[in-house]
Amino acid sequence: MSMLSGHASTTQPACLGFCGRTLLLGNHSEDVATATSTSDSTFSRCGPCSFGYRSNAASICESCDNPLQPYDWMYLLFVALLPLLLHMQFIRTARKYCRTRYYEVSEYLCVVLENVIACVIAVLIYPPRFSFFLNGCEKTGIKEWYPACYNPRIGYTKTMRCTYEVVFPLYSITFIHHIILIAAILILRSTLYCVLLYKAYNGKPFYSAIVSVPLLAVIHSIFSGVIFYSFPYILLIGSLWAMCLHLALEGKRPLKEMIVRLVTSPTHWVFLSITMLMLSFGVIALITPLEIAYRWTLLCVVPVPFIFYLLTIPFSNPTTTMRLS
Repeated sequence: MSMLSGHASTTQPACLGFCGRTLLLGNHSEDVATATSTSDSTFSRCGPCSFGYRSNAASICESCDNPLQPYDWMYLLFVALLPLLLHMQFIRTARKYCRTRYYEVSEYLCVVLENVIACVIAVLIYPPRFSFFLNGCEKTGIKEWYPACYNPRIGYTKTMRCTYEVVFPLYSITFIHHIILIAAILILRSTLYCVLLYKAYNGKPFYSAIVSVPLLAVIHSIFSGVIFYSFPYILLIGSLWAMCLHLALEGKRPLKEMIVRLVTSPTHWVFLSITMLMLSFGVIALITPLEIAYRWTLLCVVPVPFIFYLLTIPFSNPTTTMRLS
């Protein structure tokens, strides 16, 4: 392929935008008459690459056979966690309609199962198929997420359509995950409601989950490139906001009483554990691309916001602040 790429690059000018030339085997294509020829193969005109391919520096469409980088896997994990956490929040807000904790826990487990099934199937159907590894294309910038905005114009009059998935498979696999997730919700959650939660639970979490998945797909279709490069900051800000809001809802309590309440309540334990994990995830995603020594020591800052909040509780009371001043 390297010899063919070099030959094509010397006999034909590079394609514009993200367009590329496809290697055609045989002489039965209608593009052969105008294609670049070699002894055993031909190259098509400039155009969009096939699914799972992208153009290289020589404007030749090459298969995306590079293993995904750790940052890419963390982005996919972030995309998978969004509906999971959102659907859990829907269940939490509907807690007042639940008769017993048993029904609530059963729906939490169903939500986890739905998302696990969607993630596993989505990964297995992408190359290399039926394995828990993914191959993809190399990425260099945010513009590769929006190839439709970079279609070349020939003579300022004709637009050459070269829109395809340049960042394969990060863009399309999210839609596959959402489609499988909707199917899993319709099957598993409906079965759970009909068998176990019939007339015993409110259906708002189910309908909210069904509506939220298409909305997440629309957001991904528009802001996927922005989210890819900013999701560590989204995790950091979101987890800090959720932690502060959760602790603030406990009201103005003395430090000792607040600690006892947090330690003895399973609900607080679970919620704070999730926020700590999300905060750790954001820090890991942020420092993974960095090539600095002892970068993993930055994980020590994860519990700092929680400790800082507890230590500053006495100073958040206006009467205490006025007395100290």
